[in-house]
Amino acid sequence: MKKAIVTGGAGFIGYNLCKKLVSLGYDVTSIDNYSTGLVTNHVKGAEYVEADISNYDALENLIQGSSVVFHLAALARIQPSFHNPKKYFDSNVVGTFNICQLCSAFGIPVIFSGSSSHHSGKFKNPYTFTKDSSEELCMLFDKIYGLKQSIARFYNVYGPNHIEDGEYATVIARWDKAHREKKPLTIYGDGSKERDFTHVDDIVAGLIKIWETQSYGIIFELGRGRKFSLNEAAKLYKPSFGITYLEDKKGEAQSVECNAELAKKHLGWQAKNNLEDWIKNK
Repeated sequence: MKKAIVTGGAGFIGYNLCKKLVSLGYDVTSIDNYSTGLVTNHVKGAEYVEADISNYDALENLIQGSSVVFHLAALARIQPSFHNPKKYFDSNVVGTFNICQLCSAFGIPVIFSGSSSHHSGKFKNPYTFTKDSSEELCMLFDKIYGLKQSIARFYNVYGPNHIEDGEYATVIARWDKAHREKKPLTIYGDGSKERDFTHVDDIVAGLIKIWETQSYGIIFELGRGRKFSLNEAAKLYKPSFGITYLEDKKGEAQSVECNAELAKKHLGWQAKNNLEDWIKNK
């Protein structure tokens, strides 16, 4: 039986990936420090270990002997990163360094979760800096130490178990909750910013495709390839309680759209789900 490690397996995307891997017959172990992950995201049939990827010694025995590491663990979201850049650096950069070093030593492939925030510019916010630096670490260990690695950049992921509350909530999750509670939808800025929204099932399919096809040394962009302005996306809810506009957030890109050509070429992958159907069923 193939053994898969999922760092951040108790998070939103991690939950959906663990669930799919278990259904495919994998022996799945999640490594999560539960800073944002939840026990309620545990999947029957997977093993869950509470550990911090920034602690090298805690990882060594957990990773050795696995077939692949899906490295999802990271502190996410741009805005919280301004308040505590060291915490983001320790989790995202030091944690990725540890994963890369151990996996290169043990000959274990790494599938790393990048971010569409790459397109906002590396020096625009601490979060993007840490994610871009982590991508570079993967490539460094590839070039120098022979690490088998691929990078998958995610585009505004939504779907089952996404985070609806707090500073780590995604925009679609926040709107889902507001719509359910019959409250106004909230937009930061004038609503002209454009985003490419991607269902988590498509992200999970892409990650597994990368591993199964052993498509290493490539940066894949996983997204639908269809951008919506925030105003357009919000209007899909037909918000009877209106839209509230608040002060814009700093450090974010004006427009983001996925180019999934490499994923189509090497993986035969393309997004199958669309935002319109998700919202229609709310």
